[in-house]
Amino acid sequence: MDFKIVSLFESTSVAPLCRDDRGPLEGVRLKGCWGPEVAAVMKERRIPALQASYAWGWKSDGCVFLREVPWLRGLELISGTIEDLSPVADLVGLERLNLSCHSRRPVDFSGLQRLQSCSMNWFPGGETVFRCKGLESLYLDGAKEAQLAGINELRSHSRQVKPQHTDGQ
Repeated sequence: MDFKIVSLFESTSVAPLCRDDRGPLEGVRLKGCWGPEVAAVMKERRIPALQASYAWGWKSDGCVFLREVPWLRGLELISGTIEDLSPVADLVGLERLNLSCHSRRPVDFSGLQRLQSCSMNWFPGGETVFRCKGLESLYLDGAKEAQLAGINELRSHSRQVKPQHTDGQ
Protein backbone atom coordinates (compact mmCIF):
# COMPACT_ATOMS: atom_id res chain seq x y z
CA MET A 1 0.00 0.00 0.00
CA ASP A 2 1.35 3.39 -0.99
CA PHE A 3 -0.26 5.71 1.54
CA LYS A 4 0.20 7.06 5.04
CA ILE A 5 -2.41 8.03 7.62
CA VAL A 6 -1.58 11.43 9.05
CA SER A 7 -3.25 12.65 12.20
CA LEU A 8 -2.75 16.36 11.59
CA PHE A 9 -3.43 16.45 7.85
CA GLU A 10 -0.56 18.87 7.37
CA SER A 11 -0.43 20.66 4.09
CA THR A 12 2.38 22.19 2.10
CA SER A 13 0.13 24.48 0.09
CA VAL A 14 -0.42 28.23 0.30
CA ALA A 15 -3.86 27.73 1.83
CA PRO A 16 -3.53 24.47 3.76
CA LEU A 17 -6.59 22.57 4.86
CA CYS A 18 -5.37 22.20 8.43
CA ARG A 19 -4.84 25.88 9.21
CA ASP A 20 -8.27 27.22 9.90
CA ASP A 21 -10.48 27.73 12.92
CA ARG A 22 -12.03 24.29 12.65
CA GLY A 23 -8.75 22.50 13.39
CA PRO A 24 -7.07 19.60 11.59
CA LEU A 25 -8.71 16.61 9.96
CA GLU A 26 -7.26 13.12 10.05
CA GLY A 27 -6.42 12.13 6.52
CA VAL A 28 -4.68 9.79 4.16
CA ARG A 29 -1.66 11.05 2.28
CA LEU A 30 -1.52 9.12 -0.98
CA LYS A 31 2.05 8.31 -1.99
CA GLY A 32 1.52 6.24 -5.11
CA CYS A 33 -1.33 4.98 -7.22
CA TRP A 34 -4.85 4.78 -5.84
CA GLY A 35 -6.11 1.30 -5.07
CA PRO A 36 -9.26 -0.23 -3.58
CA GLU A 37 -7.32 -1.04 -0.40
CA VAL A 38 -6.91 2.69 0.29
CA ALA A 39 -10.68 3.23 0.12
CA ALA A 40 -11.23 0.17 2.33
CA VAL A 41 -8.91 1.48 5.06
CA MET A 42 -10.44 4.96 4.84
CA LYS A 43 -13.95 3.53 5.15
CA GLU A 44 -13.05 1.18 7.99
CA ARG A 45 -11.37 3.95 10.02
CA ARG A 46 -13.84 6.65 8.96
CA ILE A 47 -11.02 8.86 7.70
CA PRO A 48 -12.55 12.12 6.43
CA ALA A 49 -9.74 13.64 4.36
CA LEU A 50 -7.39 12.82 1.51
CA GLN A 51 -4.21 14.42 0.22
CA ALA A 52 -2.64 13.44 -3.08
CA SER A 53 0.41 15.18 -4.51
CA TYR A 54 2.85 14.39 -7.29
CA ALA A 55 5.59 15.54 -4.87
CA TRP A 56 4.80 12.56 -2.62
CA GLY A 57 4.69 10.16 -5.56
CA TRP A 58 0.98 10.23 -6.41
CA LYS A 59 0.54 8.87 -9.91
CA SER A 60 -2.30 10.99 -11.27
CA ASP A 61 -4.30 9.35 -14.00
CA GLY A 62 -7.41 11.33 -13.16
CA CYS A 63 -9.60 11.47 -10.11
CA VAL A 64 -12.43 9.04 -10.88
CA PHE A 65 -11.29 7.18 -7.74
CA LEU A 66 -12.92 9.92 -5.65
CA ARG A 67 -16.24 8.21 -6.31
CA GLU A 68 -15.02 5.48 -3.94
CA VAL A 69 -14.80 7.93 -1.01
CA PRO A 70 -18.01 10.00 -1.17
CA TRP A 71 -17.87 10.82 2.58
CA LEU A 72 -14.80 13.07 2.27
CA ARG A 73 -14.86 16.35 4.21
CA GLY A 74 -11.37 17.46 3.17
CA LEU A 75 -9.53 17.08 -0.14
CA GLU A 76 -6.21 18.32 -1.45
CA LEU A 77 -5.01 17.47 -4.96
CA ILE A 78 -1.63 18.76 -6.13
CA SER A 79 -0.80 17.86 -9.70
CA GLY A 80 -0.32 19.31 -13.15
CA THR A 81 -3.32 19.19 -15.42
CA ILE A 82 -5.99 16.59 -14.75
CA GLU A 83 -8.24 15.99 -17.72
CA ASP A 84 -11.45 15.87 -15.70
CA LEU A 85 -11.92 17.04 -12.10
CA SER A 86 -15.72 16.64 -12.20
CA PRO A 87 -15.71 13.80 -9.59
CA VAL A 88 -14.79 16.49 -7.04
CA ALA A 89 -18.23 18.04 -7.61
CA ASP A 90 -19.86 14.80 -6.42
CA LEU A 91 -18.29 15.11 -2.95
CA VAL A 92 -21.23 17.02 -1.48
CA GLY A 93 -19.92 16.69 2.10
CA LEU A 94 -16.70 18.59 1.36
CA GLU A 95 -15.92 21.34 3.83
CA ARG A 96 -12.30 22.02 2.83
CA LEU A 97 -10.91 21.90 -0.67
CA ASN A 98 -7.50 22.66 -2.15
CA LEU A 99 -6.97 22.09 -5.87
CA SER A 100 -3.44 22.98 -6.93
CA CYS A 101 -3.97 21.67 -10.43
CA HIS A 102 -5.81 22.51 -13.62
CA SER A 103 -8.74 20.84 -15.33
CA ARG A 104 -9.33 20.88 -19.08
CA ARG A 105 -13.05 20.32 -18.58
CA PRO A 106 -15.34 22.65 -16.62
CA VAL A 107 -16.34 21.64 -13.10
CA ASP A 108 -19.59 22.69 -11.43
CA PHE A 109 -18.91 23.30 -7.75
CA SER A 110 -22.38 24.69 -6.98
CA GLY A 111 -23.50 21.44 -5.32
CA LEU A 112 -20.82 21.76 -2.62
CA GLN A 113 -23.03 23.68 -0.21
CA ARG A 114 -21.07 22.53 2.89
CA LEU A 115 -17.82 23.91 1.50
CA GLN A 116 -16.32 26.38 3.99
CA SER A 117 -12.73 26.80 2.83
CA CYS A 118 -11.49 26.65 -0.76
CA SER A 119 -8.15 27.28 -2.42
CA MET A 120 -7.76 26.54 -6.11
CA ASN A 121 -6.15 27.43 -9.38
CA TRP A 122 -8.57 29.05 -11.78
CA PHE A 123 -9.88 26.76 -14.52
CA PRO A 124 -13.12 26.39 -16.51
CA GLY A 125 -16.10 26.28 -14.17
CA GLY A 126 -14.26 28.04 -11.36
CA GLU A 127 -16.93 30.71 -11.13
CA THR A 128 -19.42 28.13 -9.82
CA VAL A 129 -17.60 28.15 -6.47
CA PHE A 130 -19.26 31.53 -5.90
CA ARG A 131 -22.56 29.64 -5.46
CA CYS A 132 -21.31 27.69 -2.43
CA LYS A 133 -23.35 29.31 0.32
CA GLY A 134 -21.28 28.01 3.24
CA LEU A 135 -17.99 29.40 1.90
CA GLU A 136 -16.08 31.49 4.42
CA SER A 137 -12.57 31.48 2.98
CA LEU A 138 -11.63 31.55 -0.69
CA TYR A 139 -8.26 31.78 -2.45
CA LEU A 140 -8.15 31.79 -6.25
CA ASP A 141 -4.90 31.65 -8.16
CA GLY A 142 -4.79 32.83 -11.75
CA ALA A 143 -8.25 34.37 -11.95
CA LYS A 144 -8.55 37.48 -14.04
CA GLU A 145 -10.54 40.44 -12.75
CA ALA A 146 -13.37 39.83 -15.24
CA GLN A 147 -13.72 36.23 -14.05
CA LEU A 148 -14.44 37.44 -10.52
CA ALA A 149 -17.67 39.19 -11.50
CA GLY A 150 -19.75 36.52 -9.71
CA ILE A 151 -18.04 37.15 -6.39
CA ASN A 152 -20.91 39.47 -5.42
CA GLU A 153 -23.24 36.45 -5.45
CA LEU A 154 -20.98 34.86 -2.85
CA ARG A 155 -20.75 38.00 -0.75
CA SER A 156 -24.54 38.36 -0.69
CA HIS A 157 -24.99 35.22 1.40
CA SER A 158 -21.68 35.06 3.27
CA ARG A 159 -20.51 38.24 4.94
CA GLN A 160 -17.35 36.64 6.25
CA VAL A 161 -15.86 35.45 2.99
CA LYS A 162 -12.38 36.82 2.44
CA PRO A 163 -11.64 36.36 -1.23
CA GLN A 164 -8.01 36.53 -2.26
CA HIS A 165 -6.57 36.00 -5.68
CA THR A 166 -3.51 36.51 -7.75
CA ASP A 167 -4.33 38.12 -11.04
CA GLY A 168 -3.66 35.78 -13.97
CA GLN A 169 -2.57 38.39 -16.51
